[in-house]
Amino acid sequence: MKKQNIIMGIGFVLLFVMVIGVSYAAYKFSAAGTKENVISTGTISMSYSQNSFIDLKNTYPKTDTYAIATKEDKSSMEFSVSMETSGTKQINYALAITNIEEGATLKSDKVKIYLEKEGKVVNNFETNKGKTIDSFKNKYIEGLIDSYAIYQDILTPSNKTHHYILTSWIDESYILPIKNETTTSKQTNEETYKFKVKVVGVDSPITIEEEISTSVTGIASQVLPTLTSNADNSGLYTITHPADNTLQIGATESVTEYRYRGASPKNYVTFNNEVWRIIGVFPTDDGTGKIENRIKLIKDQSIGNKYWDTSDSNNWARPATLNTELNTTYLNSLDSTAQNMIVDAKYYLGGYNGWVSGQGYTQTSVQMYSYERKIQNTTSNEFYNGINPNNWVGKLGLMYVSDYGYASSNCENKRIYDINSSSNDIRSCNTINWLYNIKKDEWLLPQDASYGNRAFHVLSVGNVDFFYVDYNIVNIGQFAVRPVLYLISSVQITGGNGTSSSPYTLGL
Repeated sequence: MKKQNIIMGIGFVLLFVMVIGVSYAAYKFSAAGTKENVISTGTISMSYSQNSFIDLKNTYPKTDTYAIATKEDKSSMEFSVSMETSGTKQINYALAITNIEEGATLKSDKVKIYLEKEGKVVNNFETNKGKTIDSFKNKYIEGLIDSYAIYQDILTPSNKTHHYILTSWIDESYILPIKNETTTSKQTNEETYKFKVKVVGVDSPITIEEEISTSVTGIASQVLPTLTSNADNSGLYTITHPADNTLQIGATESVTEYRYRGASPKNYVTFNNEVWRIIGVFPTDDGTGKIENRIKLIKDQSIGNKYWDTSDSNNWARPATLNTELNTTYLNSLDSTAQNMIVDAKYYLGGYNGWVSGQGYTQTSVQMYSYERKIQNTTSNEFYNGINPNNWVGKLGLMYVSDYGYASSNCENKRIYDINSSSNDIRSCNTINWLYNIKKDEWLLPQDASYGNRAFHVLSVGNVDFFYVDYNIVNIGQFAVRPVLYLISSVQITGGNGTSSSPYTLGL
């Protein structure tokens, strides 16, 4: 027993030394030149629940999907960053790769990492996709000089501890050196690639007020497009549609729009004191022919399961039952500030009748964009059933098929529904489509042009359909509804950065 107590005592001393050492290293950091900066409002420490470093020796190349799903012990580290302070200040910190030991041929451009916080991928990474360590080389975080800074975060008095899991693996493209003539399907790597993660302070701690003051501000329809090409990991991208004289908009010149895409873009916004999301910035016709860029919003969650039209018609402009409810009862339930931000817009009502027996739809979201905006062809019901109009002008509607398809990362050329192959349609993009978040059958705006009582909807499994037994008949299926609207072009962003924790705020 005495011997056991002595061993336990030594263990506690070693653990104490390790934590203090980590804390001290994190407490100070080097910035430009040799100047030493000290976090003076409190201490910050880093503790490991398993490996304190990663060494990829004796591992083998893996796909991103497999490596992220398995998180094998040798190539994964779980750690926490925490602070101790009695003040009201925040501590702004970053995580960085350090003490890298490369092999002769195994270099940082062949080693991938994936960082999760509280079980969710952080915004420097894409869902289910790693990034090479080399891609972080000299990508400095503002206020921090470090060769491999991978992520920045803030500790607050109300959230003093953050939990992370960092997974690393050898990219599948790396060809292992052959050590002898006998090879196996999982030949392991004898080269060392070893590194640690450190936590470092970034400039001085900032207050909540200071953080808000650096947020995006200005006229929303002008400011947001500056974040295109995924600037600051915004998730915003430019989409250009070529001129097409068969369309109601963009007949003589190309149309440029800005869409939020991917798993977790920074498109959260507070509207009507609720969480809404920004679909994008679009050239919008106000119904009189005047076209200007406007912000298009969608409610983050459904307002309930409803019929599209109780009178069994897919003519939205008639108006359909759901059209009436959204533009009277629901519109009137919004606060006065929100109502003053909404303006009439032209909603395009085109659809398609392209179901192919034994295949499903061969159409893609790119094609649906055109079909939704077609000028009515009076000799065919290819895009509009019977005498249904080609547009409607009003305040609230539903999203298009193309809105849903373009919200995924580069999946707009996938079929909207392939009976025979889920990998060939937009179901395969569920994890990288931010609009696939309620995971319920949900009504869309476009009509099925071959019937007078069917409309398109998103299935709970993630693809788009109108031929779902009989449930998509507009007076039989009760599906989720998420209102869509366009903001007046003068609406201002008054604060926030578009994240779920700091959504954009709006003002007039």
